[in-house]
Amino acid sequence: MENLGAVAISLVTPLPSSQDFTTVEACEQEEILKLKKVLSTWCKLSQMDVAGNRKAVVIHIPYRLRKAYRKIHVRLVRELEKKFSGKDVILIATRRILRPPKKGSAVVRPRSRTLTAVHDATLEDVVYPAEIVGKRIRYHLDGSKIIKIFLDPKERNNTEYKLETFTGVYRKLCGKDVVFEYPTIEKLEKMVEDGNHYAAQQIYKSSSARYIAVQKYSEALDILQAGALNQLKHGQVTCGAELALLLVETLVKGKLPYSEETLDLLRKIYQGFPKIPLPQNLGDDDDDDDMQKLSEALMAAKVRVESCSSFLKAAIRWSAEFGAPKNGSPQLHDMLAEYLYSESPELDMTRVSSHFVRGSDPKKFASTLVNFMGKAKLPTETYKKLLSFFIFLSSGKNDELQSLSGRSMA
Repeated sequence: MENLGAVAISLVTPLPSSQDFTTVEACEQEEILKLKKVLSTWCKLSQMDVAGNRKAVVIHIPYRLRKAYRKIHVRLVRELEKKFSGKDVILIATRRILRPPKKGSAVVRPRSRTLTAVHDATLEDVVYPAEIVGKRIRYHLDGSKIIKIFLDPKERNNTEYKLETFTGVYRKLCGKDVVFEYPTIEKLEKMVEDGNHYAAQQIYKSSSARYIAVQKYSEALDILQAGALNQLKHGQVTCGAELALLLVETLVKGKLPYSEETLDLLRKIYQGFPKIPLPQNLGDDDDDDDMQKLSEALMAAKVRVESCSSFLKAAIRWSAEFGAPKNGSPQLHDMLAEYLYSESPELDMTRVSSHFVRGSDPKKFASTLVNFMGKAKLPTETYKKLLSFFIFLSSGKNDELQSLSGRSMA
């Protein structure tokens, strides 16, 4: 372990500067003292044969010092691999597994000392500095299973060459077969196409959460937008809406201002929500198959409308707080009104009109009302009375309309 200490000390020892030698020398002594505490002589080193002709050097470090090692992990491993030429270096914290307590015993076993918890923590140590963003377990007919682990691509350059080593070391330490992959947008799209919607959903969520944790909001937004569009494209409305809501929450957490760029981000997701007309002319009311189809179509339409409404309402609240008019983005109100009118199985024109009034497209509002009146087959006199209102809408005086609407609602 003497070589290990020398390498690590050389990594964290600051170089002297002619500008302030005294300060730097003091920092140097402090770092060396810290490192001596970290690199204690009771670390254990072992060698393992892994896939093919590859060999790995596994260094077991004290559990209480794992955080100190992680601060210099990448540089330390790089220098140690130069010394152990041709061998991959893995740092693992020493953990202890306790037996389950006997029945009636008052002793409580900590969750961190269970077999599952120790194996999961060991897996995180093996792949460090990469982070686990997803996990799938595949069971074979013979009873065996294989675990597929998805790693964060941001550390791909530091860990990709050791994926086979990760598999071999973890198999020897825990007796489990594991396959490692880096999920990309293309791979996640393929997962959704193959029907693995839930697994892809968890990876989208965990990947974006890790970017949000380090305040990389633009990367998180890209992942969430791609995930929402991918799920919606394949008919997974609930999953797509969940990712869309997470995207709005990310805008709020990042305090990102309302702009054309962020509005375009939201517009693309809105356009991804499916628009499916309800089935018409299904036949006689006594036909059970037709009634079943109609019932399923109505239920699916309600889910679509509720999901899209939740997303757009959250987006409107965000826009009102971060730069849009006090009632929220007019464009978002137009989107919500249009979707409610075209997709709601139980149309509520009061709700549709309230959003059109706060929107920016009075001509669209007027044409929608005309279309609704035609379907409703109102008396001619009533239709004529509303004609002047439609002309007013088409004139584009939306500010006056909003003030009138506000007074009438009061």
